[in-house]
Amino acid sequence: MKILTSCVLLIFLLLHSCCRSSSQLEEALIAAKDNRQELEKVLFHYEHDSLKLKSAEFLIRNMPAHNSYVGEGINKYYDAVDSILNLGIGIWEKRDALDKMTPNYISVFKTASDVDIITADFLILIQLSRYGKMVNGPHMCLLMISVNIYFLINHLSYKS
Repeated sequence: MKILTSCVLLIFLLLHSCCRSSSQLEEALIAAKDNRQELEKVLFHYEHDSLKLKSAEFLIRNMPAHNSYVGEGINKYYDAVDSILNLGIGIWEKRDALDKMTPNYISVFKTASDVDIITADFLILIQLSRYGKMVNGPHMCLLMISVNIYFLINHLSYKS
């Protein structure tokens, strides 16, 4: 009887987690509003590759909880950071200069929800490793979690 109860409970939990995952994805797509089509392009792009589809679904499901910096304020900050990093001074002096400069820019940073601004091309680009090879297996999720894509999104998408 304990085995039967355990099996039923396990099946229930598995079904519940699958349904929850699917509903979170749909909630993210609904939250995307005008950007929904961009996110769906990614899902269609990977419909025949289950591993990459799962990775894309993971990213999309978690987008509503994340924001990115947008606008001219962040672009000016990137320019200031670039100028400091290109100075011929030591690493500790660069760190100190960045620490002094950053508070001047924080007040002008604007944010936008990732579901509103992430493009299909960018999500598909993430599937590539830093060496230009496709990342497969469990390394795909590790790559997506470990890379700070939110900085890259702004730097690539909003740099004029």
